[in-house]
Amino acid sequence: MNETSRLLKNSFSKKNIIIALIIFTAIFLVSTYVFIHFDTFDKFYEYTREHEDWELDELILGIFAFFISLSFSLFYLSYTFGKKVVEFTKNEIEQQKRVQASQKLQSMGSMLGGLAHSLNNHLVPIITLSKILKDDIPKNNPSHDDISKVLEASYGLRDILKQVLNFTRADNSNLTNSCQIDETLENALNLAKTTVPSSIKFESEIEKSGLIIPISRINIEIIIFNLITNAIHALENKKAGFIKTTLKVLEDKSKIVIKVRDNGCGISKEKSDLIFDPFFTTKEQGKGTGLGLSETFGIIKSAKGTIKVDSKENEFTEFTLEIPTIREY
Repeated sequence: MNETSRLLKNSFSKKNIIIALIIFTAIFLVSTYVFIHFDTFDKFYEYTREHEDWELDELILGIFAFFISLSFSLFYLSYTFGKKVVEFTKNEIEQQKRVQASQKLQSMGSMLGGLAHSLNNHLVPIITLSKILKDDIPKNNPSHDDISKVLEASYGLRDILKQVLNFTRADNSNLTNSCQIDETLENALNLAKTTVPSSIKFESEIEKSGLIIPISRINIEIIIFNLITNAIHALENKKAGFIKTTLKVLEDKSKIVIKVRDNGCGISKEKSDLIFDPFFTTKEQGKGTGLGLSETFGIIKSAKGTIKVDSKENEFTEFTLEIPTIREY
C-alpha cells in the first residue's frame, strides 16, 4: 500500500470519524443553546425591521441560504470522497495481497525443480520393489490387487513429477493434454477411494461416453484428489458422512459435468467467495496449504471450463465442474 492510500485510510479511520461527529455535535448544541437562550432570531428580526430600507433581512437570508446549500454540497462531496477513498484503499489492499501471493508462488516455484528431482529419485526403489512383490504374489491373493494400486499410484506420482519438472523447464511439449474422461475419472476415483476412511460412504455414478476433454489424466487425478481430500476434511466430525461423485454428459455432448458432493460442515457465503484464492484455507494451521482449490481452478480455467461451489453450513457442499469436450473417443 503506498503512502497516499495509507494517509487517506488513516484520515478516514473510525477514530477520526467519531471525533469529527463529537465536535460537530458539540458545536451544534452550543450554538443552538445560544440562539435560543438569547432570543437571537427575535433580536435579529427586530434589527432588520428597524433598518428595512437596507433590505438587510433579504441579504442575510440569502447568505443564510447560501451557507445551507454550501453545507449540503460539502456533505455530499465529503461522502462521495470518503466512499471513493474506501474503495481505493480496498483495491490497494487486495492488490497488495495478490502481489504477496504471487511472490509466494514464485518462491515455491524456484524450489519445485529440485524437490521434484529428489522425490523422483526416492520413487524409483518404490516402483522397483513393488514390481518384484507383485510378481512374487499369486494373482488370486488379495495383496496382489493392493500392490497393483500402489504401483498405479506410484506411476501417477511419477507422471506428476515429470509434469513439474517440465513446467520448471518451461517445456510442456511432451505432456499429453487430453484424456478419455469416463475411464480416467473412474481410475482416479479408485485411487482416491483408498484414502477415504471406512466411516464415510463413497459413491460414484459415471456416465459412459468415450468423450475426450482437454485436460491430462494426471490433472484429472489432481482435481479429484483435491476435491475428495477437502470432502474428507469436511466430514471429520460427521458420524454418517458420504461423498458422491457423478459424471454426466450434456445432450449435445459439448460438455461434461462432474459433481462432487458431501454432507460435511459446509462453507459460509463469505468464505465460498475466497476458496479459489491461492493460500486461502478454512482448515486449521498445519492441515492445509490453501493451494488445492486454487490449483484445481487453474486447471479447469486453462481448459476453458468452469468450477462452481454450492454449499450450506452444517449441511452440504457440492462442487460442479463443466468442461468442454474436444471429440469422441
